[in-house]
Amino acid sequence: MVTLITRPKAEAELLQQKLHSMNIYSVIESLFTVVHIHVDINDLNNILGTNKLQFIIFTSINAIKAFAELSNIRDILVLTVGSSTARQAKTIGFKQVITVNKDATELLHYIRRNFIPSKGMVLYPHGKIISLDIMAILKKDGFDVRDRVVYDTLPVKCLSNHLIDMINSRYITSALFFSAETARIFISLVRQADIGQMFNSITAFSLSANITKILESLPWKSIYTSSRPTENSLLQLLEDKL
Repeated sequence: MVTLITRPKAEAELLQQKLHSMNIYSVIESLFTVVHIHVDINDLNNILGTNKLQFIIFTSINAIKAFAELSNIRDILVLTVGSSTARQAKTIGFKQVITVNKDATELLHYIRRNFIPSKGMVLYPHGKIISLDIMAILKKDGFDVRDRVVYDTLPVKCLSNHLIDMINSRYITSALFFSAETARIFISLVRQADIGQMFNSITAFSLSANITKILESLPWKSIYTSSRPTENSLLQLLEDKL
């Protein structure tokens, strides 16, 4: 039994080590690279330097890594989605970190319950591609949101011949998906390679219901969705089902 990891290289290698400790053999096929986007530093510092900033929203590890290269300010409250994102925020030095365990929609509910627009602005660094327009929703609620695109994902042009051979030989028995964008890229590349018919022997493990909806366009043997959007929860699900 072999599990396919589709995360970017750095995260994939760490995950592979965890799977190895669980006696699960895995292969890595990174589907995109992350590139940081130039941001006006003066503009960002003006936002971070004001006493009217309530909190920063991070919905991905990549956004935090990109932010870390832009600013060394760490004394502001941070709101995140998922334990991995919260852990990354703490790793780069943020002391005040609040996380929700489901998704961005749950984060919006949390913000509405615990913050009011008149207390100050919100900073939202994010990727070029987003699954939920948090800024637009919060603006409708009256919040002053300053969003900044800090990174982009560049998808690979095709699946590697090595992976295609492993899928065709039914060597791959399961696959892990941690983001909607990864799932979309994977589906597109599978169709490009014309190997969709081979997925009736592969089980997909998805971090969220949104990801699962995207994956459903392939004829998987089964799709399992993690009860919580955390790496540990998904790995526990994998271990239980294998």
